[in-house]
Amino acid sequence: MKTKWAVTALIITTIFATSVFAQSDINSPPAKKKTTSAKKKSPSNKKRSSKPKKPAAPAAMAAPLVASPEQATDNFTPIEPMPKGPTPPLKKEAPPPKRAVAKPIKKISNEAIKNANNAIGIQLIKTNVNYAETDLDGSLSNTENGYVPGFSLNFSVMKNLLLGNDYIAASYSKNSGNTNYIGALLIGGGGYGSIRQVHQASLKDYSIRYGKGFEVSDRMMLTPFIELGAHQWNRNLGSYQEAYTNKYYAGGLLGQISPSQNWVVSASGVYGKTTSSNISLSGSMAQLFPGASLGNSDIYKFGLAVDYAFTRSFHGNLSSSYSSFKYGRSAVINGFLEPDSATKYTTFGVGASYNF
Repeated sequence: MKTKWAVTALIITTIFATSVFAQSDINSPPAKKKTTSAKKKSPSNKKRSSKPKKPAAPAAMAAPLVASPEQATDNFTPIEPMPKGPTPPLKKEAPPPKRAVAKPIKKISNEAIKNANNAIGIQLIKTNVNYAETDLDGSLSNTENGYVPGFSLNFSVMKNLLLGNDYIAASYSKNSGNTNYIGALLIGGGGYGSIRQVHQASLKDYSIRYGKGFEVSDRMMLTPFIELGAHQWNRNLGSYQEAYTNKYYAGGLLGQISPSQNWVVSASGVYGKTTSSNISLSGSMAQLFPGASLGNSDIYKFGLAVDYAFTRSFHGNLSSSYSSFKYGRSAVINGFLEPDSATKYTTFGVGASYNF
């Protein structure tokens, strides 16, 4: 028994001594190298061992640094815990901002035409009267021919009012002058050509239009319109006077083209019907034939005009127009009647306008 305890004590003492010896080797500084060329001699105080010797730890590792708890917590960034519940959806990246695209500016087209159509103007005109009456058998009874001077006042506007490019135009004209009469005596005279006279004549015309302009291109417009108008011709035959009147309604088309910025060329055509055609007399014949209603007919009108813009507000213009209609024979009153007749007017004008 005593032998067992002795062996145990010897083993414990040997382990303890070995651990102390190893600790002293670790903590002891490494041996300094000799500068001489002599061979290194192992220290005398160390026993030789058959076991391989552990290399000495470098000086930097001899005393490892251990951070204190306070230093460790100062540099520690805690990891946030994942939230409980369902995983939130990933945020989608916002789409890139849309580039602002400037709206195309609508090109102002037909500026010259619209400028020409917004005007207040006056023209000096000259109208050629071509009037002819026919007897019941169709033979020529009498005629009136000649140029009658006058003037016209014109107003027109083209604006976006109701339908877009609304076109409104109004005109008034008056002519006064003489015409050459060729005819026959009413009572007891020969046939056509037996009498020639110069008669005074005056003409008055009123008209108003409404239409809508359509832009065919940037230099061309077509404007359909409706037109209402009235006409009066006072015919002085010397001993008595005749006044022919009628109204009319019609539809038409105005075509305009601008070959350049300053020029506008216009052409129009009108077709309609006359209404309320009438003749009234004054003077010596009024007691026998005071007047009567006349037959209505078709009416045709054609026009051509050229407008030149000296400035945006001041324009000059030239125009020509043609119109044709008829008066039907009247009822017989006291043995007298007004025969069938045909009237043709050709008018030329030159003028100026204020444009806006």
